[in-house]
Amino acid sequence: MKLSNTFKILFFVFLVTLPLGTSFLIYQWTPGFHEYESLFIYLSDLVLIAFLLILWRPKENFIGLFRNKKLFLSLLLFLAFGALSVLLAPAFGLAFYHFLRLMMLTFLALAVGKIVAE
Repeated sequence: MKLSNTFKILFFVFLVTLPLGTSFLIYQWTPGFHEYESLFIYLSDLVLIAFLLILWRPKENFIGLFRNKKLFLSLLLFLAFGALSVLLAPAFGLAFYHFLRLMMLTFLALAVGKIVAE
């Protein structure tokens, strides 16, 4: 299946916004500011979400990433251990936020594999 131009453009926009580091503070778990205990949304995250939504929309694009059963099972196991660490974390909200980011970057890795394969 041929990738759409929008898909490719969003991927390259993501690559351009990645080193910028433009972020917005959303929530802070501790009274004093500590970067690792705060929830940020980055400009590159917004572009990544749009990129993944484009990937998700045509179902054959997204489902095609999971045709390899070994890849699918290893991805599932990886995310299961990540979810387990969220349940054991002292700061559940912060751990869940980072788990969502981990999921986004995991799907990004699969999408990059699809781009490289074509």
